[in-house]
Amino acid sequence: MTSPRRFILSALIFAALWTVFMVLWSGDYGVANIAILSIGGLITGFAWAWAMAWVERRRTARAK
Repeated sequence: MTSPRRFILSALIFAALWTVFMVLWSGDYGVANIAILSIGGLITGFAWAWAMAWVERRRTARAK
């Protein structure tokens, strides 16, 4: 699996797990709460993918 696919897949899994955990932790199963936490999950997944790509770029830059 190539790096971009791996980053996207890990970001999707991380965002989904984060969202599910936050919904279960909050205990509020209303539509508005799930929508807000889903948006937060998307932002968190994007940040996760960005951070993983940043670490990979740093790692390859130091190896040269």
